[in-house]
Amino acid sequence: MRRLILAVLLVSILSACNNSSGNGTIESADAAIGAACANLATNMSCPPAPAGKCLGTQCDMAAVPTGQPCSGNAMCTITVDPCPPLAINSPTSVYGCACLDGRWACDDCAPSGAECADAGED
Repeated sequence: MRRLILAVLLVSILSACNNSSGNGTIESADAAIGAACANLATNMSCPPAPAGKCLGTQCDMAAVPTGQPCSGNAMCTITVDPCPPLAINSPTSVYGCACLDGRWACDDCAPSGAECADAGED
């Protein structure tokens, strides 16, 4: 409950800021992503990055839209299969993203805990 109150307070503070100045800080990015993570169930679905691939509601890591253009104070959520190849019903991570200075900033809010085997390694 304390985290939810903090997240709501941070969103209110961030909404009052003018992000168009380009003076975003790491702290403001962390706070905005924290708010996106606190609202995973109500966020819109993220638009996948152009290089990403999605299968059903799961996408590969390249689909996380970090750095892609956005507008306003939007927040979004994307479900990611962290282990290639992309497969339905594999362990997933949930990323929350916040629009900061016209670009998506994203972080893993609900890690899958999956250990991925690197392709090509013995």
